[in-house]
Amino acid sequence: MKKSYFFFACACALLMGCKHTTSPVIRLNQVGFSPMQEKTATIDMSSFSLQEPFSVSILDDAGETVWQGKASETMSNPVSGKPCQIVDFSSFTNPGNYTLCLDNKSPHSELSSLHCPFSICSHPYRELTRKALRAFYYQRASMPIEEPYAAGFERPAGHPDDHVLVHASAATPERPENTVISSPGGWYAAGDYNKYIVNSGYTMGVFLMAYE
Repeated sequence: MKKSYFFFACACALLMGCKHTTSPVIRLNQVGFSPMQEKTATIDMSSFSLQEPFSVSILDDAGETVWQGKASETMSNPVSGKPCQIVDFSSFTNPGNYTLCLDNKSPHSELSSLHCPFSICSHPYRELTRKALRAFYYQRASMPIEEPYAAGFERPAGHPDDHVLVHASAATPERPENTVISSPGGWYAAGDYNKYIVNSGYTMGVFLMAYE
């Protein structure tokens, strides 16, 4: 099961946005924004003695200022309890790669904590979606994982599950405990090799809603 953990870890890393170098005080969606979606950044004010709203600029790859604004008043984050300011730059919709800078600090300044890169594009989550769906392929039970889809992690089929025993928790008068049934396919769900109908049902529900 170590390989399955590897691929889920990769998906989680993508969800957390490991595309860019992060700022220790600016939090924003580093996977990317689509042009018309809400775009905000949160400034962690814990390390600042002054609490006035930051002036904020967005610079393009050439270092030109393409947007300017101000952060909100300092407020308390209800979850972390930390003081923060919110930058709303939803009105900026031009696709490209940019850097959000506080108090007009250039990305080339030594105050690297005061700027953070991000991107705007038409389909920012396409690659994330592709890799998340591929993770389901690697988790498949009862079938071989093969090239060209295995991407170097091919393996033979594991656990045919065509001769399994009914657990006591799933027993009925018509199908008592230890009845032999066939139940191939599905996905490995955790660190064991069991398959759970609740997990499978939820997964199939999400797939069907995505298809619709």
